[in-house]
Amino acid sequence: MTGKNGLRSAKRRRKDDDDSVSTVEAVSEQPDVPPQFEHDKEFWLEDGTIVLVAGNFAFRVYQGLLTKQSEVFRDMFASCVPGKGESYAGCPIVHMPDSPEDLRRLLRVILPANRIRFWRDEPQYIDLSFEQISATIRMGNKYGIADIERQGIRALRTYFTDSFEEYASEKYYSEVDFEEVHSIGAINCARLTDTVEVLPFAMYTCCALRGDVLDGYTREDGTVEYLSREDLRRVLNGRDELAREAFTILFRIFKPSPSSGCTGPGTCFSKLVRIQNYVGTIRDAGNAGVLENWRTIIDEQGDAEGICSVCTKLLMTRDRRERRKMWGRLPRIFDLDIKDWDYAEIADDV
Repeated sequence: MTGKNGLRSAKRRRKDDDDSVSTVEAVSEQPDVPPQFEHDKEFWLEDGTIVLVAGNFAFRVYQGLLTKQSEVFRDMFASCVPGKGESYAGCPIVHMPDSPEDLRRLLRVILPANRIRFWRDEPQYIDLSFEQISATIRMGNKYGIADIERQGIRALRTYFTDSFEEYASEKYYSEVDFEEVHSIGAINCARLTDTVEVLPFAMYTCCALRGDVLDGYTREDGTVEYLSREDLRRVLNGRDELAREAFTILFRIFKPSPSSGCTGPGTCFSKLVRIQNYVGTIRDAGNAGVLENWRTIIDEQGDAEGICSVCTKLLMTRDRRERRKMWGRLPRIFDLDIKDWDYAEIADDV
């Protein structure tokens, strides 16, 4: 991340920072020539005042509403004068440098068909996909619409949290149906907006892709996002370190050392040895998913072996402690310098 994590310092984008926006074409020598495009079914408003063309789709919307929400749009549309330049159905045409899918998702947020916008505190109002969140962040950033960019980041962080307590809570839940491959898009959105707190858990999630991380993440418009060379190196190196730590963590959790409150330490010791041996045979026990809890195994094997409740509770405590320690180490594992991460100083033994 010069600032945090090697990223440039956070700053507001100038309206001329994005070359792709500045390449928009708004003028043609042939007014009212029937263009070769398809009316968008969702955003072709019969009384619209401007036609935005993205790919083979045309969006007829209200110029005034767009310019009030974005200075970038205002500057882009400045050359659109009725009766001059390229036009269709009496409206000036602007060729957009975006995919129709991205533009459609942006318009759903800033020109909604109902009173619900994009993000609310009440979960019952949220009906989102990662594609919507990604487009909202990228398009909000590109067109200088800070409010929806902020909302998109907030939605992203409901899953890619920076808090272990939130992650480990039984209430940890996101209304968004995230998949592991979405972590690639999440990392890129975090880099785009300097939201560095998203990076450690997103990179951890990315490790689950294994070699598939090289294939990137394909958006709904067919665009493939890849990690930068530097972030790909961080993920691959981080995965190696997590895998090396996995068995060490496993044996710390299941070490055959009964609780000081155990009433039958000799008996529980023998049972804990058998549980530890069993856990060592579990396939993928040493994978990189070190933040996953072992509660189910502890309960099942504890019941099967008949260890006392005090020793069962001890195993649960060790499990949470080891995961908490690894959470605090994620920035270092992925070579990230994050000032406000949820670090923790925890004793090595229980």
